Amino acid sequence: MAKVLAAQRKWTGPMPLRFVVCEEFDTLRAKLTAGEIDAFLWERFMTKPYHDRGELRLIGEVPTPWPCFMVATRKGYPCESVLRWMASVLAEASSFQHDQSGKSIAELTTSFGLSQDDATLWLSQVRYCSQIGVSTRVLHDTRNFLHKIGVIETLQLDVADYVLDNALLQNQSLPE
Repeated sequence: MAKVLAAQRKWTGPMPLRFVVCEEFDTLRAKLTAGEIDAFLWERFMTKPYHDRGELRLIGEVPTPWPCFMVATRKGYPCESVLRWMASVLAEASSFQHDQSGKSIAELTTSFGLSQDDATLWLSQVRYCSQIGVSTRVLHDTRNFLHKIGVIETLQLDVADYVLDNALLQNQSLPE
């Protein structure tokens, strides 16, 4: 995401980026406080309780030029079981997002320290896909962008190798 940010801000030329792997959020916060790192990129709502109480400072956001989450498997993996799992995850996510009892908001406030207003806002901004799969166009655009910012060296990747057979996808039902 650092390279995405640099491309979005049109920072050009060689940039000596040094990445420090922090493994988890608590380690990341400790390294920032100790001055071992200068900045980090993390999901906005998961950091909000920390910048609300002054431990961290929010200086901006970096929208991703592709879907934020995806599931990938190696070629030849039995995709039917992954598709069934994905359908169940999407059903659970949809149920969580559309919960009218307040249980989802309560779980977000308890688990992540969000205020009720922040949890409500977060849920209102999350969008879950309505179908399993990713379009060839999204893969092309993502591949091209990653090549442009130097994450991948070649455009010779055949995106067709990364798209499931449409017949397989059409047999999967998703929750409304």
